[in-house]
Amino acid sequence: MFSIRNQTINDQAPVDHLLDLSFGADRKTKSAYTLRQGLVAVPNLALAAEQEGELVGSIQFWPLKLDLVEGSVAGTGIVLLGPLAVHPERQNLGLGQALIGEGLKRAAVLGYCGAILVGDPAYYGRFGFDHGCVAGLTLSAEPVQSRVQGYELTDGSLAGLRGKIISAGNSISDD
Repeated sequence: MFSIRNQTINDQAPVDHLLDLSFGADRKTKSAYTLRQGLVAVPNLALAAEQEGELVGSIQFWPLKLDLVEGSVAGTGIVLLGPLAVHPERQNLGLGQALIGEGLKRAAVLGYCGAILVGDPAYYGRFGFDHGCVAGLTLSAEPVQSRVQGYELTDGSLAGLRGKIISAGNSISDD
């Protein structure tokens, strides 16, 4: 049995270790990291899964901006999901699914209308993530755009959006 709780400052080293185990030491070169650089995860959306007192899973959601040429975003906006990591010895037990479900539920309560991630379509598609709903958005740092996927927390919230996905740390240009 496992429990899900908010991450604390004391979880930073165990989460970093878990991320290295899951993604390797070069994980910070991945395109999603460019979106998170210099930012802090959304409070109450940085979650830890604990089993027998050990941190065995982690998920974080981050502020995200869109530089739109068409459409608009309602509510609090859109969050970036990731990274999601489950200890290799505890995979296939439902931890990832539970972390995603709890994180999306909390994001909806906080007023976010959608979530975007960069990841394996076969894995995240099982949870309702889809490239089609964000096909009008591009992430310049990602060479395989089909890995950019979205999830609508509010029906139609990602429909018709066209533009660029940028870091919340960047200002949106007037170009």
